[in-house]
Amino acid sequence: MCSIYGTIGKNFKNIENIFSKELHHRGPDDCGIFYDNINSLSLGHTRLSIIDLSCHGHQPMLSNDCNYILTFNGEIYNYQEIKNDLISLGYNFTTNTDTEVILKSYIEFGKDCIKLFRGMFAFCIYDKLKKELFLARDRFGIKPLIYTFLDDQFIFCSELKPFLKSNFISKKLSHVALGQYFKYGSVSQPNTMLDGVYQLMPGYSM
Repeated sequence: MCSIYGTIGKNFKNIENIFSKELHHRGPDDCGIFYDNINSLSLGHTRLSIIDLSCHGHQPMLSNDCNYILTFNGEIYNYQEIKNDLISLGYNFTTNTDTEVILKSYIEFGKDCIKLFRGMFAFCIYDKLKKELFLARDRFGIKPLIYTFLDDQFIFCSELKPFLKSNFISKKLSHVALGQYFKYGSVSQPNTMLDGVYQLMPGYSM
């Protein structure tokens, strides 16, 4: 199943420990965290090994030049086809993962890489050259991606529970989401039950 999370901001002391603990059930096989202390950024991952069970599938995954860092949850069904195309363009691969295919697709095609992917996914790529995070979610919204802005700070995650456990956000209920729940029995995206916390819509990127 896997999970991903990340933060931008100087005030998130020990939040990585909280998120890793709360998301362990989604990825019991491995976990990893990438830090950029200069830009007060962190990216995390808990792994359920499905494709390439070796340690080579460890995430967050860094490009060879360390300019691009990826944390990814899901599966790209046509990754072998994309991989072959990238090899024909001169790319070399050191793993058998679809994770590496996503990373090198972004390096080659930028944000348009998501047009190539057939599968279920939620991922974040940190582009150090642009000083930018790029997040994307699959077209059917199979894989969750939840986020919030706190002034000039930012958090994203695969589940809502770590937000509650972190104590960095208000636990105020969303009146809109509550009304939807009582009326329809569910909460419509992009809303969540927490005020100011949202889901990235299926097929969207940010």
